[in-house]
Amino acid sequence: MALAIRNLVQSDFSTLWKMDWSPLIKERDSIYLILAVDQCPVSFVAYDDKSDKWLGVLLATRSADGLACYINHLLVMPDARGMGIGSALVKRLAEDGAGLGIRKIWFFTSEKNRPFYEKLGFTEDFSFFDGPVKRYVQEIKNALSMSCTL
Repeated sequence: MALAIRNLVQSDFSTLWKMDWSPLIKERDSIYLILAVDQCPVSFVAYDDKSDKWLGVLLATRSADGLACYINHLLVMPDARGMGIGSALVKRLAEDGAGLGIRKIWFFTSEKNRPFYEKLGFTEDFSFFDGPVKRYVQEIKNALSMSCTL
């Protein structure tokens, strides 16, 4: 396998739509279309450049002011996990993002994913939210907010 990473392009939409994003619901296809069309500079596909098989995808959204980037989804195909693909995708976002003027990357994840992201330099960060929203994210959604500064 020869890992390659490239920016998402509009023609990737049909592949994104066909992927198994469980446990997310399929109706999110409108989000995939927006990301494939409008957020190409901060969304990436990892693939085997010998077979062209997709190994993973990182879909992100840039903030209106361009200073922050939210990771919507990071998915590594089951048969490609444990090979550094997720790390490579996040690192690519950080590198390209810094060149675009992005200063912070953030996202929600579960507690079980904390060690993976901490190895990449992310820390727990709820500074974006006031009390009620923070409680909702933590208690209702049972999610962890993490970020890193570029």
